[in-house]
Amino acid sequence: MENAADMSDLTAAHRGYEYQDLLEAGRIVDLLLGGIAKVHVDKKLVTDDRFDDLTVINADGSRERTQFKHSDEKGTLSYTTFTTDDRGLRLDRLVAAAVADRDGPGAGATAQRLRIVMRDAPPDDDALNAVMVPARSSDAPFMPGMNTILLRFDAEALWRGFDLPARGRRKAGNVFGFLTSGDKAVSKQDLEWLCEHLVVEVGAPAMTTDLLQPGPAEQLLLQRVRGELGAGIYPNEGRSPVDVAEALIRTVRSARQRGTEVTHRELLRQAQLRSDLGAVVRANPVDRTLEVARPATVGALTEAAVTAAADGGVLLVTGPPGQGKSWACQQLVDQLTGDGWLVAEHYCYLGDADGDQLTRVVTETVFGSLLGRLAESDSNLVQEQRPRFAADAQALTTAVDTALRKDPTRRVALVVDGLDHVTRVQGGRTRRADPSLALAAVLGSLPLPPGSVLIVLSQPGNHLVPLQDTGAASVAVPPLTAHECRVVAQRLKLVPAADNEHTEALLTDDLDVTHFLDALQERSGGNALYATYLCREVALRPETITKAAAVVRALPAYQGSLEGYYNHLYDTLGAEADIVADIIALLGMSVTREELGQIIPDRAHRIDGALKVLAPVLSGTVGPDEIRVYHESFARYLRLGYDNDPGALESTLALIATWLTGKGLFDDPRAFRRLLQILAEAGRDTEVLDYIERDFVTRAVATAHPASAIRDSLATGVRCAARTANWPLVARCVELARAAQTFEFERFDSDLVEFADVPIALMGAQTLADRLLHDGRTVMPARAGLQMCAVLDAAGAVAPWHAYMTAHDHEAESDNTSYGAESDRTVELAYLRGRLRLSATDQGTGEEPREDGPGRQVSLDRIAEWFDERGDQAAADAVVKTLLDTVGIEALTDLVPRLETGGPVCLALAEQIAAGAAPGVVGSAADWAQKAADLGYVMGTAHRLLALGVAAADLAAGLATDETSTTRDTLFSLTYDVQNEQVQWSPVAVAMWLDALAVTA
Repeated sequence: MENAADMSDLTAAHRGYEYQDLLEAGRIVDLLLGGIAKVHVDKKLVTDDRFDDLTVINADGSRERTQFKHSDEKGTLSYTTFTTDDRGLRLDRLVAAAVADRDGPGAGATAQRLRIVMRDAPPDDDALNAVMVPARSSDAPFMPGMNTILLRFDAEALWRGFDLPARGRRKAGNVFGFLTSGDKAVSKQDLEWLCEHLVVEVGAPAMTTDLLQPGPAEQLLLQRVRGELGAGIYPNEGRSPVDVAEALIRTVRSARQRGTEVTHRELLRQAQLRSDLGAVVRANPVDRTLEVARPATVGALTEAAVTAAADGGVLLVTGPPGQGKSWACQQLVDQLTGDGWLVAEHYCYLGDADGDQLTRVVTETVFGSLLGRLAESDSNLVQEQRPRFAADAQALTTAVDTALRKDPTRRVALVVDGLDHVTRVQGGRTRRADPSLALAAVLGSLPLPPGSVLIVLSQPGNHLVPLQDTGAASVAVPPLTAHECRVVAQRLKLVPAADNEHTEALLTDDLDVTHFLDALQERSGGNALYATYLCREVALRPETITKAAAVVRALPAYQGSLEGYYNHLYDTLGAEADIVADIIALLGMSVTREELGQIIPDRAHRIDGALKVLAPVLSGTVGPDEIRVYHESFARYLRLGYDNDPGALESTLALIATWLTGKGLFDDPRAFRRLLQILAEAGRDTEVLDYIERDFVTRAVATAHPASAIRDSLATGVRCAARTANWPLVARCVELARAAQTFEFERFDSDLVEFADVPIALMGAQTLADRLLHDGRTVMPARAGLQMCAVLDAAGAVAPWHAYMTAHDHEAESDNTSYGAESDRTVELAYLRGRLRLSATDQGTGEEPREDGPGRQVSLDRIAEWFDERGDQAAADAVVKTLLDTVGIEALTDLVPRLETGGPVCLALAEQIAAGAAPGVVGSAADWAQKAADLGYVMGTAHRLLALGVAAADLAAGLATDETSTTRDTLFSLTYDVQNEQVQWSPVAVAMWLDALAVTA
């Protein structure tokens, strides 16, 4: 019987913990919503803590501590609960714990709340009814939706007490008398404070411990997860409310059992929730080196936007391919932003190299990206949005409404560029009739308030009808002016700048320049893309420079489209070489001349001639010796030839597929991105599915392929499986996609950076570095990429610093997300390493050169200023390693005199010398360690100085509490301090104690 009773007690305790975890999981939803800043789970903060189950510090600085009492039998609450300690709630103990917390860890709180949550029914005995009263109307339940009864103690009634007659072992008299007399007595002031801040919540909901068959308590959690977080809704449509709820419970349980810290980031990681609202990486298709400023066009568009915004309207900006719509779009975004508008933009197409190409044209992504851009500019616009992490048309318009209410004088613009590309990208893969038309209809239905405008840039076409039917204003992007055509030629170094005839140019004679520019304006018709092609026809063939105008006039004139010019190129290639153009167009990625020969070995002798003909329409920006189509319109033109001959298309794609197969799906990043798509386009669905084994994601991650590429490959697999009615493979691809999503949101900024030595050892640092870019584009968010670059740089690889630093600069312009001081410092140190790697160090006065961008020089004075403001020993260790790796020992020795506190840097340098990592330095490791001790060291690093040979006596003086104290006295004093319950709030005391231990030993 005794064993049975013990087992019953254990079962009750276990269910009590399960109940505690369940309710706490529901409460910490507010950590994700922003209402809670910090959480302590099952952590005793004071001696005999009676409110340790859950402590939350709210965003406003207030504090709430909660204790849970679970019982399967919902009996009525009895006075003995608070007069004995059977349930750990005796009132004098509650008073003592509350006061200790108030005067200790909670002393800085802006407000205090104590709560006891119980399954018990409301009291029905006279004693409790005499001392408890209904809670105030301002008191809220523990969690939204909890149908509980809230009670408070009446301090005066408790102080007066309540007499009960003798019964059984109970003596007659005041049952609350222990509060006012005897060794358990409390002060009336402390009792009043407890009663003022304590709420007793009874009638708490029951649980079933089964989220699939939820009881009232589980339903509360599921409702919060679904309705307030957005589980099961885009962009978290793959995360069911049950899965997310279980993840929250698991996180709380881990915190209770193992002391794991519960943070906003950890909750997102465990719940696998996307918090970016489904936005794709912010980028635009504009090549700044070729972009031409169009102030008149932007001025007209700005005026039209102002007019349309007055009534909350739509502005259509149209133009044929190559007219410069993306130039106009980006310049309009910059202009409106500079004028004080709140602008959110989304580009539906960045090019075939974009890893998010398909994702960008999905309707939900368009709304998610626009909403995400608004949130980046002002996070408060979505802070109250529910569900918080969901993105749809309603959430977007609500954010716009919120922005206008907050600041009625600030207008809002939603900009969508490249609507026509949606059908080209999505229609070809999904076989939908006209996805551009469908997206236009959804955009046209947005109920935008006055003060806001939707700006859509697109080629003309029937897909714009839904927007036109809403009464949208329409503006056509005008052709380039003569001056703007000259700027195009100037960008390509064909003619000198109009205001500086001494700039380097191929054409220098004034008459030749004039004739060439007249021909350029006439033949291009002001089409920016054709003007670029015509300039390249001359620039890429130096032998024609003496007759540049004649060369241009010999080419087809622009007739509203580029088809005439493309026909001319294709006819020039001839039947023997046209396959070269087809291969380049169908590849959709960069290749070298040698690789083209591998794909079509029987036409290898025709490749050089073909490339010479095609040179004007091939990109010159992807890298030396790399070949790809410059503008998607040419690739689209070439594909048209296959529309009526699917067999020819399959044969050409087979050549590419054979070559990519030889590269190895997982071994080559281009094969990983394109092989499955090529096979699918050729109708070889079974071969696609053969590649997607159960370990597909594992192998992809192990070979460092980015999440976007994994996701696209699996999307291709889903389409192939659906076409062949292979439903088990559809299910496999969906489940693998969930695994890929886990990888995407747990990756480089956490575990993979910390353990990067593993893929480096398996693949090599340089291979991993090469996979951080795809066709010159970044494959991950800039903050994560910078950290990965730093790890790879330290491993000896050539990291793509410039690309990720440029992306970081761009993202930082509008990103107001708080990542935390530790994360910010890590990124800052990575950025510093990148700048040092890319530039020379200015050791002079500290004045920075006027260059912009990542390559600008770094001053040691600026580094010293940063270190004195934010540095500690960890920062010193990182800075010293970075300087040694990039610019050498001289910069370090010159840095020390510039520092206000040079001890940490000297210690870090001493350790590098001792490890043999700082050759050529003046002085030994012991010398620099002694200098660190003399200049002042960071508490907690004494053991490192001692290991380098610094005498204990030199360090003891810095620890003494007064002039007469001995080392032994100091150690005893500090040992006493660290045993104080409040020491956890003072890490300095622990560091000093550790130093005293090291010195004394």
